[in-house]
Amino acid sequence: MGADVGVERALEGPWAALKGELRAFREEAGSPSYGVIAERICAARIARGQDAYAARIGRTTVYDVFMADHRRINLELVREIGAALGAPEDLVQEWIDASRRSPVRAEQAGGEASYGEGEEPAPAVEPVQAETPVARCDMPAGPSPRQVLLLLTVCLGLNHLGSWITDVMPVQLYLDMTGTAIAAIALGPWRGAALGYLTVIGTYALGHGTEALYFGLVQVAGALAWGYGVRWGAGRTVGRYLSLNIGVAALSTAIAAPLITFLFAGTTRHGTDALYEYIQATGSTLFTSVVTANLLTSVLDKILSGSVALVVLAVLPAVFRCRLPLAAALHDASQSGSSQPGDDPGGPR
Repeated sequence: MGADVGVERALEGPWAALKGELRAFREEAGSPSYGVIAERICAARIARGQDAYAARIGRTTVYDVFMADHRRINLELVREIGAALGAPEDLVQEWIDASRRSPVRAEQAGGEASYGEGEEPAPAVEPVQAETPVARCDMPAGPSPRQVLLLLTVCLGLNHLGSWITDVMPVQLYLDMTGTAIAAIALGPWRGAALGYLTVIGTYALGHGTEALYFGLVQVAGALAWGYGVRWGAGRTVGRYLSLNIGVAALSTAIAAPLITFLFAGTTRHGTDALYEYIQATGSTLFTSVVTANLLTSVLDKILSGSVALVVLAVLPAVFRCRLPLAAALHDASQSGSSQPGDDPGGPR
């Protein structure tokens, strides 16, 4: 693919042809901003198993690959940028090979070269080796204490809002773990667990009875499952994330069903009590009725909570969504949809 002539004239240096190809392909891909490209690279690195801190990359680092006239270039980062733009790996390698063979590149690098047919010259400009760190990290190491406190407060409010909705509306769901999911994914499983138990303490304080305290175990288990699940790769694809939410539901039922059956005799003053009674009326035992009804409602509840968490994380700052590649992808899609064809939102800020 040939780069736009005007673009190539604006570029100088031994890697101008390669940068021109990248710029042309970026335009064909809808001109995503350099920040969006950086987030895609971060998500891809995490999906390959890299630590989220090491995976981060600054937008100015990406910008430099497209714009700066450096004599050295990180070819591994070029390949990552190509992948983030959707370029086939072999096409990116063709660009790199063509730039290495270019006489213009050799002259700009200060060397004289005459190449025989089929002969590849020794590179006049030495590319950065793969073991060199891929890019500097322009993003903060983590959320600030103020950001953490603010997000935890919002998550606590979301949990109580969901609980209130089930109190005033005939909804046979729980809706009290959406904030727990957000906190566990964005801030870590144990912070999510702490928030979950703080939720049930608040529920008890609001007059829901001592039974609320027992169900703190469900909140803690759900937070640990969500938090560690995305850190073990369950947030890389829609299928894996859906499976994670169903797994959280099954774990919640495994803890809640014995409590409901043996401590509260199937009565929890929740809308699901009627469902337990309906299933039991068909001839099932109390425990079977509780497990069946609780699992059905819990699966719907956790899928809904996980979906809301995904959307919320997609609009939060990148430091919160870096653990969940799906949220980064959703953010990218919304950014691409809101960009106009002629816009170039990409310069470093």
